[in-house]
Amino acid sequence: FRVDLALQKVFEIGAEGQEQALQLTPIEFKLLCHFLQNKGAVISRQDLLTLFWSDAMNVSKHTVDTHISSIRKKIGSSGAELRSIFKKGYCLSVKTAAEKKLS
Repeated sequence: FRVDLALQKVFEIGAEGQEQALQLTPIEFKLLCHFLQNKGAVISRQDLLTLFWSDAMNVSKHTVDTHISSIRKKIGSSGAELRSIFKKGYCLSVKTAAEKKLS
């Protein structure tokens, strides 16, 4: 992935080096950037709610789940996986180019 903060876009980099912009909502962009900055780390739903919805009074915990589901669909072909860790949170793992070829 390549993140362009000025354009507020995340680009998926293909096998040939071509870039494709992911069509993300503003909150999906923020969430994905946070996961990319913390690859391999488990981030709890509560931490995400605090970071990105701290000013919202009545936000359902399932709001995070909905956005995670949408991000998963959008990064599905990239070799990245946004995994649910039971009773812990979410974790982003990104396959290297060599790992993508093996799968």
